Amino acid sequence: MTVLKLDLKREPKLARVVNVYESVRSNIRFEDISSELETLHSSRKSPRLGLKAITLSTLQTAITADLQVRSRLVELRSTLSKNHAMISASIDSGSNHVRSAYATELKQMYGTVGERNSAIENTFERFVKLKNSIETLIDDIDMKIKDIDQASHHLRNLVDIARMTLGRNGSGLEVA
Repeated sequence: MTVLKLDLKREPKLARVVNVYESVRSNIRFEDISSELETLHSSRKSPRLGLKAITLSTLQTAITADLQVRSRLVELRSTLSKNHAMISASIDSGSNHVRSAYATELKQMYGTVGERNSAIENTFERFVKLKNSIETLIDDIDMKIKDIDQASHHLRNLVDIARMTLGRNGSGLEVA
């Protein structure tokens, strides 16, 4: 099978795709973000609350720590989502351009629509890999946020129990 060869940097529309790819790739330090995600998740206090006596102080600390971790996760997710949107739009734009600008060549080189689509996908393979890597990080962040949200529900129940046990004003714990 013949391979579709395009000089992505030479053609202006495709050069923009490459520029977006380079920009997104330089904006995201995958190892640093992955490491930060693990550090943030492992630093949470709420998963370890049951290992020792729960005091109002430890409960307050766990709630505050989870809130801080969740906030940072949302910041990271926002940054990744913006970059994901840029690379996705760029891939779509580049693929559509190749489909239209090289329609004749593609039909001559590849017999079926599937083969043509596969050739275009291969042309943008590194871009798609970057997009997939971003999606993996976003999925990891979403899981961690969901875990915090579920823990928050249980922490709220513990706060309610503490209030009932100690009296509403005697808990020393203010939760809206």
